[in-house]
Amino acid sequence: MMERTRGRTPNAGKAPALGWRVFGQYLPGAIGALAAFLIIHNLTGGGDTAPPTVTVDANHNARLAANIAFFEERVAETKDSLSYNRLTGLYLQRLREAGDVADVRRAELSATKSLEAAPGDYAGLLNLAQVRLAQHDFESAATLARQAMSTIPTRTDANAILGDAQMALGQYDSAGHEYRVFLEKTPGFSAFSRQAVLAETHGNVALAQQFWQAAIDAEKTDAPENAAWARVQLGNLHFTIGDLNAAKDEYSEALAVFPDYSHAQAGLAKVAAANGDYTRALDLFAKATTRFPNPVYLAELADVQAKAGRAAEAARTSALIGAIGQLFEANGIRNDLTLMLFALDHGQVTRDTVERARVAYDERPSLAAADVYAWALYRVGRFDEASTHADEALRLGTKEPLYLFHAGMIAAARGDAAAGSGYLSAALKLNSKFSVIFTDEAVGTLKILQRAK
Repeated sequence: MMERTRGRTPNAGKAPALGWRVFGQYLPGAIGALAAFLIIHNLTGGGDTAPPTVTVDANHNARLAANIAFFEERVAETKDSLSYNRLTGLYLQRLREAGDVADVRRAELSATKSLEAAPGDYAGLLNLAQVRLAQHDFESAATLARQAMSTIPTRTDANAILGDAQMALGQYDSAGHEYRVFLEKTPGFSAFSRQAVLAETHGNVALAQQFWQAAIDAEKTDAPENAAWARVQLGNLHFTIGDLNAAKDEYSEALAVFPDYSHAQAGLAKVAAANGDYTRALDLFAKATTRFPNPVYLAELADVQAKAGRAAEAARTSALIGAIGQLFEANGIRNDLTLMLFALDHGQVTRDTVERARVAYDERPSLAAADVYAWALYRVGRFDEASTHADEALRLGTKEPLYLFHAGMIAAARGDAAAGSGYLSAALKLNSKFSVIFTDEAVGTLKILQRAK
C-alpha cells in the first residue's frame, strides 16, 4: 500500500511517508535544487569525505518525555500560545516515534488552546493543520494551511503542509506546486524528502533515491533521528522495487544511527519475511510493535504469524488491530486505509467495509484510496466497478506491486486474461517477493492466465 503512514505523521519538518512521485513540469526545478545542494555538500567536505555518522542520543526518549512534562506544567500555569505550540509539536513528535494514538487528542487540545490564546497565530494554525493531517481530516488541514499562508505570506512551511494535505486528497498537480515553492525557498531535509515522495508517485525511482540520499546527507550530522527516518523511507523504496539487499542495508544503517528504532526494526523484519526467515521476522516485528503498535507493522506481523503456522498468535494480533481501530476512532482518526485493507485481506468483508472504503475514496480520491476501494469492490464481486478504480490507482505510473496485483486479480475475475497476465507479471517483475500472503497467489493466477491466453 502506498498510503501507509510508516509510523510518521507529516509536519513542516518532515515529508509525508507516503509513496508518491514528482510531476514532469516540476522536474527541472527539483533537479536544479538537488544539484545545487550536492555541489555545496561536496565543496564543504561532503561526498567522498562525508563526516562520520552521528547517532541519536541514548537519552532521546527520556529527554522527550521530560520536555513534554515540563511544557504540560508550564501551560497549566501560563496558558501562553508559545508554550502550547511547543507542547503540540512534542506530542506530534512522540506520536511519530512511539505511536501513542492518544497523543493525537492531546495535540488537538493543545493546538486549540494555542489559538484560543492567540487567535489567527501562524504557528498555532500550522500546528492544528498537522493535527488534522494526523486525523485524516485533509480538507480542514488544507484550509488551516491556507489561513496560515495568508497570515505570513513569506513563510513557506505552510506551503509544505498544504502540499501534504493536497497529496492525501489526490490533488497531485496542486501539491506539486506547493512543494516546488517550498523547495525553491527552503531547500533542505524537509523539501528534499517531499520531492523524494513526489518522485515515487510517477515511478521516477532514480530521482526519488537521489532526493532521499540528499535528505539523509542534509540531516545526518545535526539531526540524526531525521536521517534515520529518511533511511527507512529509502529502504522502503528499495523494498518496493525488489532490491532487498539495498533495503536491508538502509534499515541496518538507520538502526546504527538510532538504536532500537522501531521503523528500522520493522523494515528488517519485512526483509527477513520476504526471504523466508520467519523466526527472525517474528522476533523483529515483536520488538518493533512492542515499542510502536503501528497497524501497518501489526498487520505484517499477523501475516507472518499465519504463514509460520502460528494461527492462534495471528488471531490475537488481528484482534489487537481491531482494538487499535477503535482507538483511532476515539482519537478522531478517520477512515484509515491500512485498517480497511487488513479487513479486506483477511475475510472481514461486509457491506459496511465497502461503504467505508467508498466514503474514504469520496473524501480523498488519492491513488491509495482508489486502490482500496477497487479491492473492496472486487471482494464483493463488483468487478467492472473495481476495474475502473484499479486503473485510477495506476494512472500516474506508480511502481507499487500491490496496486498491480490488485489490478491483475480484478482483470482475471473479469475474464481478461491478457490484462490480468500483464498486471501480475509487472507486479512480480517489480518485486517477486512483494507480499508474504499474496505472492504465491499472484504466481499461481499468472500461470493459469498464461495458459488461457
